[in-house]
Amino acid sequence: MRQVRVSFAVRPGEVELTVEDDGRGFDPVRPVGATTRESDGEGFGLGIMRERAEAVGGRLEIHSAPGQGTKVMVRVPLARPTT
Repeated sequence: MRQVRVSFAVRPGEVELTVEDDGRGFDPVRPVGATTRESDGEGFGLGIMRERAEAVGGRLEIHSAPGQGTKVMVRVPLARPTT
C-alpha cells in the first residue's frame, strides 16, 4: 500500500466517511474463516464497524477485490430515525 485517502462529507440528511487505499484488496464476499484471518472478507474489525454503523441507523459499504485496493464507506443519518 502506498496511498490512503480519507474524505468526510456532509450531505442532505447524512454524513459520509470514506477510507480508500491502493493496497492488495480482498474478496469482500468471502465468508469469515474461509482461509486465514488476513484473507477473510469481513473479519472482526469490519464486522464491528458494520454493527456500529447500523446501531445508529447508518450503513457500511465495502468495495474491494484482490489486487485492486479497498474502499470503505460509512453513511450515518444526521438525525437518528424514530421507531
